Amino acid sequence: MTQAPWKDKWPVVAILFGCIFLQRFGIPLGELKLPVVVPIVAAVFAVLLLQNRTLFAESSLLLYLLFCLYALFSAGLALAVPPHGTFASVPSLGYLLLLYAFLVLRIRPAPGLIETLAIFRTFVTIIAVCACVQFAAQFAGINLFSFSGVVPDSLLLEATYNVVVPIWYGSTVYKANGFFLLEPSFLSQFVALALVIEFLYFGSTLRMALLVLALLTAFSGTGFVVLGFAVIVASIFERRSLLRVVMFLVVGGSIAALAGALMAPEYMDSIVRRMSELDSEEASGFIRFIAPYVMVSDVTADPRSILGFGPGTAERFEFLGYTYGVNAVTKILVEYGIPGLLFYVALLLSAFYRADMRALSIIGLFWFVFGGGYHLTPAVVYTLALLFAWGPPSAAHWSLPRRGTAPPTHPRRTDPSFG
Repeated sequence: MTQAPWKDKWPVVAILFGCIFLQRFGIPLGELKLPVVVPIVAAVFAVLLLQNRTLFAESSLLLYLLFCLYALFSAGLALAVPPHGTFASVPSLGYLLLLYAFLVLRIRPAPGLIETLAIFRTFVTIIAVCACVQFAAQFAGINLFSFSGVVPDSLLLEATYNVVVPIWYGSTVYKANGFFLLEPSFLSQFVALALVIEFLYFGSTLRMALLVLALLTAFSGTGFVVLGFAVIVASIFERRSLLRVVMFLVVGGSIAALAGALMAPEYMDSIVRRMSELDSEEASGFIRFIAPYVMVSDVTADPRSILGFGPGTAERFEFLGYTYGVNAVTKILVEYGIPGLLFYVALLLSAFYRADMRALSIIGLFWFVFGGGYHLTPAVVYTLALLFAWGPPSAAHWSLPRRGTAPPTHPRRTDPSFG
């Protein structure tokens, strides 16, 4: 297979490097910090625009504009008639619209499906090695979990994330976060997605073993949730791989469980406890996966929820009296109501769903919605955009014409993506 030239691959390398290795870094903007990957993406597309390699996906552009219009209406309503029990945040809306503006763009020529996936697997493999080294190094008294004290705190996003987390309360052993990633849960989920990609597209047993080991060092249940959903999706859409899926789970799971039970039973017990967190209202699993829908049920008793309470309100219902998380769907539904949610979901499908990558794109969407509150996390948003919109070939309908040239004619539609 012919390799794509570097001039086609560099946008993927630059953006993925920012999404994975620069997650913890931000640019101070007053009281806020802009994740550094956002200006990286902006700079990449600025260069591509100068090279006449940037196109608009018409369906994504239309849906983005519709969402913008309704979001502005919702924000105006929230400012004119403040909602009860919470308050709106205009900067939240501005950041949301900035973050998603790049989803309407496509790259030509596209770097290629396999080339994009190969870069992703390479970067996550490096992260997996870092996770294993990081976890083992703590037993030699070497702490590699945080950049605090090495990099100025003003340039770090670590303060708002659970970067350093003990494997259980009071333990002196900490979960791996891959050194560069924001949380152990990020490590767990990125590695889980890399495992799915390895299984479906490459098939290296050694690499999968390394990824499984890194997954275990994260002690995070969300990666296992993604993998569990991936098995269901693969059994439906990748039936030719179903036997391999079952064999991989049985053999790999048995070896991992046996090795863990023999060599580190207390750590295996911690993993099992993480998998059963949905039963406890105080556990992070319940707060992340169950509490968002309890919150929605409570606040939608207000008729205003149909139109939305306004930007930034979803996390501020303090009168509820319990701790809850939000995900992409629950946040958009609460803040922008049913119309805003419809436009938002359609935009996500136009960018992240591909008929020619059905299984992987469905798994990616599941990760985005249920893995955590990733709707405003550029490292996740842009990773998925690279895998499904920017990296693989996609026939966006029209581009910005060069000055002095006629607009391009509309090509015959061959776009496999939604819309």
